[in-house]
Amino acid sequence: MRILVVHHGRLPAAGHPARGGGIRAWHLGQGLQQAGHAVSFLARDQDEPGGFASPADLVRKASARSPDAVVCVQLEDAPALAVLERPLAVDLYAPRLLEAPFEGALAEVAPAVLRALAAGDVFLVSSARQRWAWLGVLALAGVDVRRDPTLLVPIASRPPLRHRWPTVPTFVAGGHAWPWADPRDAIHRVLAHLDRR
Repeated sequence: MRILVVHHGRLPAAGHPARGGGIRAWHLGQGLQQAGHAVSFLARDQDEPGGFASPADLVRKASARSPDAVVCVQLEDAPALAVLERPLAVDLYAPRLLEAPFEGALAEVAPAVLRALAAGDVFLVSSARQRWAWLGVLALAGVDVRRDPTLLVPIASRPPLRHRWPTVPTFVAGGHAWPWADPRDAIHRVLAHLDRR
């Protein structure tokens, strides 16, 4: 099967930084290729050469690839991709509805999310908790949730290398500081625990 993965952000490559959508797209593509599918990628023109510049351009470029199915990593592209009339998997790894209020964009984002969900045929979630968080929103968008419309596709990472564990623990944190996921309390608890040792 020919599957087109539409995403935002650069795909991981040596010498180039990658982030959220590009990394997620690459991992989804790797999994699909390992399952025997022919995978191609299409990003925004600001992210990759030859990418799409508008919804109409997205439809043109996606159609030219003649996919049998499409995976949409950023849900805002789903309504345009629905025009292709191919099975459409919409990835819900990013909590758009939680991000929007902190960006002052909830009034615009909420209806756009509902349109995107209405365009999808199946929905990818990265955890069981995320599935439960999205099911009510999917129903609100008109998706029949009596039969689970989601597929669990965890956030992927490369298998860990085997190594010797350090004798002194090292606390590592990374990623983006999201306003609704303030890690300070957890960090203080970890530090207090380490102090007690």
